[in-house]
Order: sequence, then C-alpha cells, then structure tokens
Amino acid sequence: MNLFYFFIGFLVQVSVAQCTDRASKAIPGASITYKKTIACGSVVSYSGFVRMSSTVVPGVDYNTSTFFWFFPALNPTGANLALYLAGGPGGNSVIPNPFPFNRNAHVLYVDQPNQVGFSYDEIVAGVFDALGGLAGSGKVIPGGVGSNLTNIQGRFASQNPATTAKTSKMAAKSMWYFLQVFFADFDINHGDKYSVSIWGNSYGGMSVATLASYILRTNSKLPVKAGATYKAIRVPSGGITNGCMDIEAQGAAYATLPYNNTWNNLNGTAFQLYTKEKSDSILSSARSPGGCFEQVQACRKLKASNDPNDEGNDETANTACATASAVCSHDLLEPYSDAGRSQYDMGLNPADPNPPKYAATYLNKPSTRKSLGVPTGLNYTLFSSSVFYNFNGVTGDPMRKGSDDLTYLLNRGTRVAMIYGDRDWRCNCEARRRKPHPLPPLANPRYPPPRHLILHPFHLLPLPLPPSTTTNPPATTRQHTLLSFTRVFNAGHATSWYQPATVQAIFDRVMRDADVATGTAAGATTVTRGRRDGWGWRGVLGDLAGWGAGRV
Repeated sequence: MNLFYFFIGFLVQVSVAQCTDRASKAIPGASITYKKTIACGSVVSYSGFVRMSSTVVPGVDYNTSTFFWFFPALNPTGANLALYLAGGPGGNSVIPNPFPFNRNAHVLYVDQPNQVGFSYDEIVAGVFDALGGLAGSGKVIPGGVGSNLTNIQGRFASQNPATTAKTSKMAAKSMWYFLQVFFADFDINHGDKYSVSIWGNSYGGMSVATLASYILRTNSKLPVKAGATYKAIRVPSGGITNGCMDIEAQGAAYATLPYNNTWNNLNGTAFQLYTKEKSDSILSSARSPGGCFEQVQACRKLKASNDPNDEGNDETANTACATASAVCSHDLLEPYSDAGRSQYDMGLNPADPNPPKYAATYLNKPSTRKSLGVPTGLNYTLFSSSVFYNFNGVTGDPMRKGSDDLTYLLNRGTRVAMIYGDRDWRCNCEARRRKPHPLPPLANPRYPPPRHLILHPFHLLPLPLPPSTTTNPPATTRQHTLLSFTRVFNAGHATSWYQPATVQAIFDRVMRDADVATGTAAGATTVTRGRRDGWGWRGVLGDLAGWGAGRV
C-alpha cells in the first residue's frame, strides 16, 4: 500500500512549467496531459493524466482520467523505467522514504484503478468521512452535506462501483492501454522505449504478476483497431514487497505464524500471540468442509468455467468467489483481532500509526494540486472504498488466482524479486517461505537447490545507513536464477518504510540485473549457497514505536 518517495512532507514547488496537452498518436479517443514541476529546490518531476474515452478499452464503458507522477532518475546513465503499483486494492501511493527508487531508475507512479488517488471518471461533490473506511483511511460519501472535523466536504471521483475495475485482470487491461499511450506520447526520456519493470506492495502481490503476465500474453496477439498503433512491451523484471499472492499458500501461515515464528520476547521466552490450541483450531476450521480452502477451490473452478477472461461479469462465479472471500476472512483473519497486535507489524499494538498518513493533507492543499495539474477542486483520495468493495464484496478477486501468473513470468524469462518484512502478519514472509514456486529451466541442471545468504553490506549507498545495516545483517536472501526471496529483518508490512536502505539496494540490483545478495554477479545465473532455511535467524520483538521502528 505504499509509494516509495522521499519528498512528501518536505515538498516545495519553486516553479511550474507550462502544460503539454495533446491527443494520443497511438490510440484514437485517448489523450495525455502533463507538466513539469521543480520540487525540493532541484528535484524534477512530471505529473499529469492519461485520458481515455469509453471507446478505448474493450469492456470499459466509461471515461477515465488516470493520474501519473513520473520521476526521472537522479543518475540517468543507463537508467530504465520502473512502474509502481500501490496495494489495497484501492490503496494510496504515498509513504515517507528517504531512500528513493529513482536514484538509478526512472520511476512512474500511477493512481490505479480508476477512483484511486487523483484518478477519476467524473468529479462529484461529496463528504470525506475521516472515521470511516478501512484501516483508518477514511471513506468518501458522494452527495453528502454538512462539515465538521471528521466530515469534510470536497470534490471526488464518482464513487460509482460501476465505473472502476472489479478484478485485477480488468485493472491490468486498462493499465495496458495506459502504457500504450504513455510510451507513445510522453516525450520525456524514460529509458528503453516500450520496456518496464513492474513493482508493488501488499495487494501488489496480485496486481504486479497479473499486469506483467497480461502484457506478455498480449504481446503475442496485439489488438487490432482502426487508426490505433499498438506495440509489444517488454517486462524484464518485477518486484513485490510483502505481497499477498495466493490464499491457498498464505492461509496456513495466518494460523501458524502467531504461534511459531522467529521472535522472542524481551525476557527470552518465545513470542506467541496464539496458543497451539488456537492455532490448530483456526487451521482446522479453514480446512473443514465448507471452510476457507474448500470455498476457494469452488471459486476457482467456477471462475475457470464461467469467467475464463476474469472480467468479473458472471454472477455465479462472483458469488462463489465473494463467498470464499467472506469465509476466509471469518476463518483466518478475524481470530487475529483478539491478538492485541497490529496486522501489519506484530511488534506494535492495533493502533499502529505506521507508516504515517500525513501526505494526504499535503496533496489536498490547493497549491499542491495546482502545481500537479489536478483539476480545480478535485481532492486526493487516500483509499477508494468503491474499488475495495468491488474486489472483495462483488468478485472476490483475492480468491480467484494462485501462482500461475508468477510461474508464467518466470518461464517467459522475467526476473521476479520477492521482498518480505518479517514483522508483518497480513502478507507475511512465512507464506512465501512455505510455498515453493516452479523454477525456470536451468542452464546447468546440476545446480543445487538455492540456500539463504546474508545480504552483502550496502557500502555503496550515498546516504548514512541505519545502524542495523552496519552492525547487524539487514536481510537474508535466497535466489535461484530469475526468482529471489528476501526476508528483511525488523520490517513490517510497508517494508521500505522500515528498512528503506535495504529495499532500495535490492531494487537497484534487480533493475541492473545483478544478484540480490552481493550486487556483483549476474542475476540471471545466480544460485545462492548458504543455510538451507532462512528461518534460523531469530530476533527480539518488543513494542517498538516511532519512525524507523524496525531499525533499533
């Protein structure tokens, strides 16, 4: 649920360039508008909208204006483009980070799907209920009246569930058309044309794999439309931080991790939020007839037969998958409410304020919105309840897929980095450690299975390192040619907020196709050597609060 940036809270516009606004050369009915902004005294960025009429994307019968924010690489030599997708679904893209992704890469942030952030179909009057919504992110009520400290009048996207995506696949489809316009019509240097590395956090575990595989599958049979020029897009790599990917793989870990984990209490005893009896009971419920896992199987069977294109338009498949979503929430998620700890950081209480949300206040300042080219009066939406409702309550999108897209990417030669903070329960590292993924063919079949290595010290970073990365190992990683899994020590759900230097270094290494552990070897041929299991490193988990809690 986060966008890695280093400027929010400190951003000062000192000059704003004239806006570029023109019809797309690639797609009739689409256009692009963007402008240059100078921030923090010298940081250059470009923000704008890709606008598509209801005739552009098949199956999307409404107009969209999709907001993007592009940051050129600070070191542009050899830099290529990375696209970042926020989580949720419906989540925002702003979290503080002093170690920016755009140090050695061009980075494109997109508010997607429609109605997230500044993206809209139509702009309507409404009220922001600061106490509503999910995880304290608030909720927009269209047409509301009255205003007080927690009910704030403004102008927002329509909040109509019919005018935003209902599945990850349909969100990916709209993003494919967005990228066609961006590559054809955005004139600022962004590295290799028609090539993009795709990254995301949280629900990005679903959306990264879905979008990347959708792009590669579409390359083999580009759409045909009169007057349109579509081109194949390369996806050399992708990365996922604390991503929820496959409920069948992750479900067991929801029950077992609070009981059996790598943490001790301050007094040296085992850190346990569940008793063994509670852990076993939760898992038994999920595995019972009519329980979570059986419902997931029923969902996927009906989706495959009734909705093979994953458009979310078949009522029978939708009902089965939405039911699976509700049952899995009941069986696996709701019992954690008694644990007395945050879902996103097991070391903190449920009122966990991390990462902070103050960037939304800055983005809603009229001067900020004007500098970014946002239509007058349009407010920034921190979390889209309409998107979240569609994905969970209507189509049950989190239940629909396993790891097929990830396997497809590896077999097509796309490198995938999985990066998990080990204090997170919601999209936890234990689920990724448990679930093996089919590996791409090896150049040398005699390679042994990959083993865990401690990451090489990040001595090349330009800023002072947090103490933990100089006195203690920051992470352990396991790599098998194209696929790597990294456990980041002392990091919660928003991995890059807790351990920004570590995540930035991994990102840089993947973007230049180096190995994750040292950054010196060729990534595509690396097979790590070391411990057989990354579970052996243990830590102490106390109540750690404040900025950079995981670093102490």
